Amino acid sequence: MLPGVGLLASPPGARDLVPLLRAEGFRVEALWARAAGEARALAHELRVPLGTNHADELLLWPQVHLLYICLPPPLTRQVAVKALGIGKNVVSGPPVSALDACRMVQQALYYPGLLSLLAFPLRLLPACTQARSLVQEGYLGELRVCEARVHVGSLLSPVYDWSCERLMGGGALRVVGTHLVDLLAFLTGKRARRAFGLTRTYSGFSDQGTNSAAPSAVESTRQGSGIRATTADDFCCFLLVLEDGAVATVTLNCCMPGRADLELCLVGSHARLVLRGTDLYGCRYKDNDDEAMARQDMKDQPDGLVKEEEERRERDDGASMTPPVVIAPKRGETVTMRKGISERLGGSKVTIRATRGVETEKVNRKVSGISRCTNPSQNPCSGSEVNGGCTSACQTKVPEQETLLLADRVVGPTSTEATAEPWKGLSRPGLAGTLRLLRALRRAFEGRRERQAWDPGPLAPAADFEDGLYALRVAEAIEEAAEAGEWRDVSQGEAVEPERPQGSRNSAMYFH
Repeated sequence: MLPGVGLLASPPGARDLVPLLRAEGFRVEALWARAAGEARALAHELRVPLGTNHADELLLWPQVHLLYICLPPPLTRQVAVKALGIGKNVVSGPPVSALDACRMVQQALYYPGLLSLLAFPLRLLPACTQARSLVQEGYLGELRVCEARVHVGSLLSPVYDWSCERLMGGGALRVVGTHLVDLLAFLTGKRARRAFGLTRTYSGFSDQGTNSAAPSAVESTRQGSGIRATTADDFCCFLLVLEDGAVATVTLNCCMPGRADLELCLVGSHARLVLRGTDLYGCRYKDNDDEAMARQDMKDQPDGLVKEEEERRERDDGASMTPPVVIAPKRGETVTMRKGISERLGGSKVTIRATRGVETEKVNRKVSGISRCTNPSQNPCSGSEVNGGCTSACQTKVPEQETLLLADRVVGPTSTEATAEPWKGLSRPGLAGTLRLLRALRRAFEGRRERQAWDPGPLAPAADFEDGLYALRVAEAIEEAAEAGEWRDVSQGEAVEPERPQGSRNSAMYFH
């Protein structure tokens, strides 16, 4: 039996999430809003039994067994902690700070039988789960570089609110960057050890509290005149050093109005994986050094087989390694190299045509779009042609064309093309991930006799409160590095189970 849902969200977020929840079979039993009249009007509009501006009333509503918290970050922790304390399952957005996240982790550890998930929906994308499986299977080889970028319009609200304040959880790094930090850890299985970042604020508010990108308004907020100063970042670029030495670079650009764009690339020694929107692409590298590959493959073979393979190679080399340059064939005649030599030159079919007045000809060939040349002094040539010669450097790995590994088409209610507020910067991936999260919740709860009982299997890829604590610690390290202009270590401390949860279960809580 699916549990009844209590939704705490802003009116735009509630209008987006209620149809999604109902599409998966959940009953939305109660809504919260800041004002009593607003809550009642919203409940009437969305056909929800209860609309209230008191969080306690919603938490104690007898039909509510699952809390979906989509509040501003400063309000998240106190609602999530109290909901767990009275025996409610919780799906929550990230809180405002690592300290708040630590308190949420402690409460979740104190009640391990209750559901406590963080709404990081990108993890649930089929492309991301497939990429994680490929990384674990060794598709990339040795992970070297992770690169991600997001292009989107301004994340500021039309009126001054929490989204304009960095300390209240606003800005590109907190709203979007924490999702990517968590996604990188999920895909690679590696966490950040050190961080460096750069943040910039370009848009701001005038003294009247209206959003303006005019230079005068920007200067006004930067100089601190008036009472409204925008501190949330519009642009953020940060570097992370992961475990085992891999590096990650992330660029968040919220100064580009238009369609949101997400791209994430994982580069390894053997291949790369690219996530574009909700689609996954892969590209394996072709090794031009055939003998090096063969030696690598023969390392684990018995000594007898290795010796036999070496003797066979010597015989093949003596039979096929004739000079790869044909001198002065007859005019108009085409001479094609033997198959063995062609394979040694990278697998391409190479032909030489005779030309008048030319005794020796260099042959240019293209392998996967990279120009090569033959050189009598090297067999085969491994350098690119530069001023008629060969460079000393050799690219042994040549990328093939990218292959579409998984195409994900978002299927959901047509009225939810606009994404809920916490993921408005990542419209298509955020919507697709939210749909997958709700479907996983339905599979976890359906078929259970008790409404609080749930199956952890379908929710295995989802993030818990500890994952949110890690993401916020990285975000705080990036902010400290941006202010100091130097690298910062990421705190690796773990939240421990407390002796007793803080606060009383019956303490009053009101939001006005």
